[in-house]
Order: sequence, then C-alpha cells, then structure tokens
Amino acid sequence: MTASPDSLYMERLADTSFRPVFILGFPRSGTTILYRVLEKTGQFNVVTLYHVLYHDRLLSHHFNGGKKAAIDEIAAYFERHGVDTREADSLSVGPCQPTEYGFMLPERGFPWNLTEKNSGRLSSLCKKIAFMAGNGRPVLLKNPFDFGNFVRVKRLFPNARFVFIHRHPVDVLDSQMRGLRQTFRQKNDYLALIFNKYDAAYDNPLLRQFFRQLFSPYIPLGLLYMLQRNARAGRYYVDNIDWLPAEDYVAVTYEELCRHPTETVSRILGHFDLDTSFDAERYIQPRDTDTAPRVRTLNGFICRRMRRYCRRFSYSPQG
Repeated sequence: MTASPDSLYMERLADTSFRPVFILGFPRSGTTILYRVLEKTGQFNVVTLYHVLYHDRLLSHHFNGGKKAAIDEIAAYFERHGVDTREADSLSVGPCQPTEYGFMLPERGFPWNLTEKNSGRLSSLCKKIAFMAGNGRPVLLKNPFDFGNFVRVKRLFPNARFVFIHRHPVDVLDSQMRGLRQTFRQKNDYLALIFNKYDAAYDNPLLRQFFRQLFSPYIPLGLLYMLQRNARAGRYYVDNIDWLPAEDYVAVTYEELCRHPTETVSRILGHFDLDTSFDAERYIQPRDTDTAPRVRTLNGFICRRMRRYCRRFSYSPQG
C-alpha cells in the first residue's frame, strides 16, 4: 500500500491532542447551519472541504506549500461546473467552508459513520487540524450519519462532547425527500466531488431512473424507507441519551435556533465554558416551504411512528 504524503510528518503530531465537539442530528435537521454559525464565533477549529479532500496531505502542504494550489483547484472545479451552492439547498459552498467529516472516512464511499476501523482516520485529521491551527481551540465536527451512533463515538473518543440538534420529524422527512429528489433530478456536482459513488450512480441511466422512481412524490416506497431510518435513529437517541453524562452534551431544536438564534447559540457556548457574547441573528435565515402533499397526508402516521421521540421534544402532528 502506498504511503500517504503526510506519512513523513506524522511523528511531529506525537504531542498533539485535541478536544472534539460533535454536532449531530437527523440529516436535514439544521446541523449544517448550526455548524456554520458556531464556526463564525471564532472559538472552534472546523473541518473544511479542503481538509476532507486533501486529508492525506495536509501536513505536506503545511510544511512544503501546496495549500493554495489545492484550494485553487477546488475553486476551479466549482467555477467549471457553475457550482455556488450545495444545490440541494441554498447554502453556499467553497474550499474553506465547514464540511462534514463523514465523506472522508471511506475515501468518498461508504460507510459515512464512525466505526472502530475508520476512527483512526478521523483522529489523524483532528490532530492535523489542531497542530496546524496551534490555538488550542476545540475541533468542531459535524456528521448527521453519526446521530444514531453517538454511544460508539463516545467510546472511540472518550473526551468527546456533543451538540444535538432536533427538528420536527415531519419537516425533517419532507426536507430529506425534497433533497433526494433534487439530487437525482439533475446532477449535483458538489456531491459528485465528495462522494464518488453518487457520481457513478447518476451517470448510470438505470440506477438514475431507479432512484428517481424510489424518491418520487407519487410513490411512497422511498418516503417509507426514510421514515424507517429516521424512526430507528430517533429510538436510538431516546434509548441512549441518558447514558451520556449531562456535562458532555447540550441539546437544542431547530425551531428554537430559528426563533432565538443568539440565545440558543449562547446556551451552547456557555455549556462548553466559551465566550457567549456572539450575535447570531444575521446568520440564521430559515426557509418557509409548504410540506409536500404526500408527507402531509402521512403527518399523523409519522408522529405515531416516532411517538417517543416526538413526546420528548413536544412535537405534535402539524395542522
């Protein structure tokens, strides 16, 4: 196996430690906007798209140059493909934008969640980021696919702390379905860059048509599949959250983040003994969308399927 370009420099990390803080929640529950807002506070080191795509040569770039060329390469890709947002939503993209670590765990394939096998890769990335930053700040990490996996994450990283964000399950499922339909309606060049299996699936006419049918608004199979995944993750949270020491996590909702951004962010920062004087108002711009008819008709069923999770956060069927 070929050694990575960073292998010559790893010994320099021998005395480097890091404090990980994981943002976890359902996909489309607000993890990305929360990640970006917390990054704006200037009190965390974050994982960027550059870190994800060049995780095996960050130290080489740090000591020998190369970071600017790599960033320019990513920027040129976006310009060439006309990409300025994630395409599934309105959030901007760029080489230095905070990005979820899940995409670098399997070399842009599967799985996207932490396991005993791939945890060393994340640990190495965090050490590199901490070393290069040299400021002692916590490393802020975000990956929705570890929401139903946080007990293992805590065991793999005993000093880990967590920010959980929750959103009404009906809104989560509606947003997930919209995003998936958009992803297979037209090619998402941002996703193709960080997830090569999507690139291959979209370029295969049979697979592309299969996924279009699966997540069609007229066929409930994809919706029911996603609901099953969400229900499983919701049960996992309810069953296991009390296992975490109270001082190791803080839980907020997307709804309160939108209504009271500054107060919500201040509560998160205060929980980690950080400076709470940050005005988050201008960074939170929730989108108002009408729930898709198919999701709306299953409103009560969704809440019953996720009864215990809904009860914990006082989520009731939407009118």
